Amino acid sequence: MVAHNYYTFLPTLLLCSLMFKYEILADSLTSPNIKYNKIKISNFNITDKIAELEKDPKRAYTDRVLNGLPAVYKDFPFATFVYVDEGESGEACTGSLIAPDIVVTAAHCLTSEGTDLFPTTKIFVSAGSVDNIKKNNNIFKVSKLVVHPNYNPKTAHNDVGLVFLSSKVSPKLATPTTIYNGTIFDGIPVQAAGWGLTSNEIDAKISSTLNYVDINISSSSVCKRINPNWTQNNGYSICSLVINGKDTCFGDSGGPLSLVTSSLRPLVGVTSVGAPPIGVDSDECGITGGVAYYTNLNFFSSWISEQTQIPLNELLSSGEFNSTSIDLKNKSSKSSSKSLFINNLGLKLFILSFLSYGFNYLI
Repeated sequence: MVAHNYYTFLPTLLLCSLMFKYEILADSLTSPNIKYNKIKISNFNITDKIAELEKDPKRAYTDRVLNGLPAVYKDFPFATFVYVDEGESGEACTGSLIAPDIVVTAAHCLTSEGTDLFPTTKIFVSAGSVDNIKKNNNIFKVSKLVVHPNYNPKTAHNDVGLVFLSSKVSPKLATPTTIYNGTIFDGIPVQAAGWGLTSNEIDAKISSTLNYVDINISSSSVCKRINPNWTQNNGYSICSLVINGKDTCFGDSGGPLSLVTSSLRPLVGVTSVGAPPIGVDSDECGITGGVAYYTNLNFFSSWISEQTQIPLNELLSSGEFNSTSIDLKNKSSKSSSKSLFINNLGLKLFILSFLSYGFNYLI
């Protein structure tokens, strides 16, 4: 029996060695269908808008009225619009305030070619409104940009960046949030938000108002097949499977993936890249069977704390699950307990069977 078990196990050893080799090679590969989710905005000159606002300071900042805004903004009071000025057009991304003057977003939103940072004079951030930057007058200039030193644009490794504002956002406008430091499990209740495209039409444009969507976090084998660099959801990247067309899209890059809680929602991740199902060559979002990957902010919390000087005990939060979330977590725990019971029962039956027949077989 020992020899039989050895030869049965040998192919497994060979398979593991091949997987290990493939994992090393995967660091230099990326799926051609995996795409970043930032997008161009045309016919908009932010320099002209800022010039007009500076002529009339009273228009520059408008306090938000909680009872007068859609509930979505109450759930995402930290959401910001991140804009890269290119003259008569620009690039759109989303971000989240983690301090009155610090926004966390995706590294690819802050870089032009490869890892080259955009000039700070080209980046503008709007906050305190569900409106996009075209309508929102709460626009802030930027003093510094930082991306993770090991950011790799080819593989989306370490796709996280920080935007330091030239002035603080008033607490009357927006509320900074924290980073979730709990375990990320399949089905954890999370929502993504952004001003990205809401359809796959050819003439689709960024949304005029902030939108959100429920995201299906999964550790399916599909996550690894589409992106060999992905390992597991408590690593550097979090995977989600598209179900019923619910997905992030172009323009949502860098936006919040937040835990659904009864209080201020902590950030689980930021929108990074997406891809269609295996075998499908398409740029469309929301195709069932496709995936999206989010940068796991807790994985980078030490780096973020170091760069921002925000102590970890202030930066991190476990969050408070609401009733729906607790039900999901309990179901997961009950399922695990049930599996454990079945496994233990099977082990006990095996032992009893072995005690009954095993000795006679060995003799």
